[in-house]
Amino acid sequence: MAVETHTIKTHVNAHNGTSSGVGQVYVDGKMIASSGVRGHTVYVLDKDTLALVSKNSYDTYKGYTSDKGLPSMGALLAQLNSIDTDNFVVITTADAITNDAAFRTALARFGLPSNANILCSAARRAFAFIGQLGLAAGSAPYKLGEPNQSFDVNFTVGYGTLNPPTSSIAGTMTADGKSYALFASKSGGKSLVVRKGDGVYYKAILDSGAIRCRNSATSGYIRTDK
Repeated sequence: MAVETHTIKTHVNAHNGTSSGVGQVYVDGKMIASSGVRGHTVYVLDKDTLALVSKNSYDTYKGYTSDKGLPSMGALLAQLNSIDTDNFVVITTADAITNDAAFRTALARFGLPSNANILCSAARRAFAFIGQLGLAAGSAPYKLGEPNQSFDVNFTVGYGTLNPPTSSIAGTMTADGKSYALFASKSGGKSLVVRKGDGVYYKAILDSGAIRCRNSATSGYIRTDK
């Protein structure tokens, strides 16, 4: 069966002199969240369902000082540095922003190159980013636009590509009349720890060489040979 993939898209536009613009996040063509707050907005999407987990906006026009009553760059960095799950992290901007070196370093945890050319100060430029905790540097798509520029940033995600980040197809399995593509972590040594949607979890048993399938909604296991 084909690998299941989905597209996360951000749309951003900077201040054009009459409108401050709005940042938007789409999943498979459907907008799931947006923000017109000046500065950066951080969206966290569940890595399996791509549903919106949280949305937080920060007025970063003046960096670490806000005159809109919103948290500024310090709070943005605190959120990024505290994320400890590998859910997808999406960032859009509106109006005007500041991107500094500390912000760039924080995004390196999610796949941004440490030397990415994204720095700007109090500029009416749009910025977009899509990443995931633990991605290799350069794996996360991003863009800093020119003044007043609008653009999209797209990211294809799915089992076997980025979910988990170091996965590959291990085969297929049929349980209860349904076929599932299995994806195994390359970095887990001999242990194949894999997951497919609908609450079904798999784990290869090292000694027996069999795969144990567990549905989180029911008790017990379905066992099948590799």
